[in-house]
Amino acid sequence: MRVVRSPIAWLTFGLAVLAAMPAAAVGDVRYVDDDASPGGDGLTWATAHRHLQDALAAAAASGGVVHELRLGGGTYRPDRGAGIKIGDREATFRLHEGLAVRGGYLGVAAGAGEDPDERDHDMHPSVLTGDLLGDDGADFLRAEENAYQVVTALDVDASAELDGVTVQGGYADGPHFGPSPDSRDQGSGVNVYFATPVLRDCRFIGNWAINHGTVNDHGSAILIGCHFEGNYSESVGPALYIHHDADTLVQACTFTNNRTPGKGGGVYCLSTSAARVTDCTFTGNEAANGGGLYAGEDSTVVVEGCTFTGNIASDRGGGLYNDLTHSTVQGCTFLGNMVTEGIGGGGGGGIWNEGGDPQILGCVFTNNTALERGGGVYNGAHSTALIDGCIFTGNETTEDGGGMSNAESDVTVRGCVFAGNIARNGVLNVGGGMSNYISSPRIIGCVFLDNRVEVGENQGGGGGMYNEGGCPVVVNCVFRDNEAVSDFFAAGGGMYNFSNACPRVSNSLFAGNRAAGAGFAVGGGMYNDFASDAVISNTTFADNTAALQGGGVLSFFSSPQIRNTIVWGNTPDQVLVDGGGVATLLFCDVEGGWAGPGAGNFDADPLFVNPDVDDYHLGPDSPCRDRGHNWAVAGDAGDLDADGDLGELTPLDIEGLPRFADTAAGDPGCGAGAIVDLGPYEASGVTVDVIRGDLDGDGLVGFADLITLIATWGPCPPDACCLADLDLDDAIGFADLLTLLSNWG
Repeated sequence: MRVVRSPIAWLTFGLAVLAAMPAAAVGDVRYVDDDASPGGDGLTWATAHRHLQDALAAAAASGGVVHELRLGGGTYRPDRGAGIKIGDREATFRLHEGLAVRGGYLGVAAGAGEDPDERDHDMHPSVLTGDLLGDDGADFLRAEENAYQVVTALDVDASAELDGVTVQGGYADGPHFGPSPDSRDQGSGVNVYFATPVLRDCRFIGNWAINHGTVNDHGSAILIGCHFEGNYSESVGPALYIHHDADTLVQACTFTNNRTPGKGGGVYCLSTSAARVTDCTFTGNEAANGGGLYAGEDSTVVVEGCTFTGNIASDRGGGLYNDLTHSTVQGCTFLGNMVTEGIGGGGGGGIWNEGGDPQILGCVFTNNTALERGGGVYNGAHSTALIDGCIFTGNETTEDGGGMSNAESDVTVRGCVFAGNIARNGVLNVGGGMSNYISSPRIIGCVFLDNRVEVGENQGGGGGMYNEGGCPVVVNCVFRDNEAVSDFFAAGGGMYNFSNACPRVSNSLFAGNRAAGAGFAVGGGMYNDFASDAVISNTTFADNTAALQGGGVLSFFSSPQIRNTIVWGNTPDQVLVDGGGVATLLFCDVEGGWAGPGAGNFDADPLFVNPDVDDYHLGPDSPCRDRGHNWAVAGDAGDLDADGDLGELTPLDIEGLPRFADTAAGDPGCGAGAIVDLGPYEASGVTVDVIRGDLDGDGLVGFADLITLIATWGPCPPDACCLADLDLDDAIGFADLLTLLSNWG
């Protein structure tokens, strides 16, 4: 079960933490300054402790009297203080319960008239450094003698606080004892075990670790307003590592230019307790997988309101990598992230989802790039991700899926916009907006606008969408001005279906799409190739173009079924079958007519309201009103009315209006009960509840309907028996009878 704390819950938790902290009292503050004279007692700035270790020891010995240490601007090393051996790499600043360590004070440097309690982190930085010899160079030169862990938080609660300090120079290259506080290969900045400290407004700069990075959280730390920059890990999470059981809160933090050859350039998170990363910024971080953030197996991290900019993964997930997670990524922006190599098949410039069921909600993906697949998002390894309300613009890949690539993953993509994405510069480029490989995603209420496949003298297609194998469900979608262009072979300006793909397209619009180039450019609206038997219902193909053939819909060795659909104004032709296969059209309006298999087809100007401004609604006098076949309406696979019934007839049109609205006298479609319009838009009228099996249109399935069905038993073409043929197989039989009986009443 996914456990997610609401913002109110986090606020309540934070207030409880603050309430639990002791109130300040006279004499409970002690002072520390590296410029102080030796031997101070810390009671005033004038008698400040010189070493932080001495102040920590005195506070621990005070029996809880001292609740705050104030650090003047300066440098503090953990191997300095009474009883500590200089150069001891094991030396560390240990946090205590009930004690806040705060930096950034003017301190003893205050001159006449100046307040030593003046606090400014930039002007008076308090630096806790692991550089014991003070000789570190660039890129961790001469850091091998640094402290393993600059700060340690062990067995403390949220009353232990580190506030407004800079932590740098930790070098955790020591022995490894697994997930234990005794390990010295992790937590080079702050090593957290069995603890919930508060780290507030701290800077973590230039720390190094073999294993888990700068802040190693094996507790449930609270990090607020912290900045991580230039940290490094040989393994994972150079800035922040979050353990399985950690209920970490990371709020308003920045992660900049942190690096690892492993996973999670900024954050590596394994939390199964709904750790939360909110309002954070990830910029210029680098990793093999998860340039900005890596969410590990079974994690439930919530990433909300964050910005990922210019992060780099050499293999997968330029911005973020979800590995078999149940995570939620909400309200985030992914801008200019990239995958540079794609070792062994990589991609996901913005996000790579490896299996799992992550939720990507209300995010924006702009100008992300992937060397191979999924410029914006990649879903693979049987992922069942939900991508809802997201915007994909200007993302790019050199292989497939400029906006999104799905491989063997039945994801749900709902209410998203794919605009100006591109697949190009590869040997085979497909899916400018989206690519689906052996996948059956549900794509509901999405817009594909001005996406492009551009392959030079190579081959490719699917400017808007490419499907290879699998049976995607495409409902209430718009494909507008997408393009596939090549000087060799370009197919499917709007959609390209290849090799046993069986998309189910309903309530959708294909307009102004193009297959272009000097070579074999075919299928302006849709191209069905090699046994790709698309089923198309209540859709409009208008004003699409192909340089060679198949302006509207072209099928090659494929047998599509096209129902309740308008095919008009395409160039050079409307519906064309090339090679083997047969297209069957039922109750369609086709410019120039349709002489092939089917019934109820006609040739009449659909009288769109104003196609010049992309308005393809049916005008008041359109012959396509109430001209369809009720049973040719697709099943509600997109659950448009959110009632959980995926088997009912789709109840709504592309705009969410009732799909069955009676507007025309005489009902020229299939029988007295036929009231559905052709195309994706339903004109307003008297709303009728249409039930599969209700042959007389009285709102009930009963004996009258049963008698009608039995009376037409046997082979029966659609224009003869019409509504009794519930499964549209040109015969009335047991399948129709069982369908009727299952809806009885």
